[in-house]
Amino acid sequence: MIIDFNIDGFNVLTITLEDDNTRTVDLSLLEALTSIDTVGQTIQYTDEDGNTRIADIMDLETLMSITDNGDGTFTYVDEDGVSTTIDAA
Repeated sequence: MIIDFNIDGFNVLTITLEDDNTRTVDLSLLEALTSIDTVGQTIQYTDEDGNTRIADIMDLETLMSITDNGDGTFTYVDEDGVSTTIDAA
């Protein structure tokens, strides 16, 4: 289960799992993101030049949803249906 995530000033997304292991994704590789999709155990995204990149998330547990509540908060619902509100403000 994902217990925390952060994007630093260098556009690196760090995801912390419940066992305290972390995974990072360099978001600077995304350029202008034109599409993103999950396919099996991967996230596939296409940059502004039409190049498809694949991030393997096989070691991560299922992330059910993250919803922007429009008020500076996000609601994360895990695979067990447990909701967590994250205040990004």
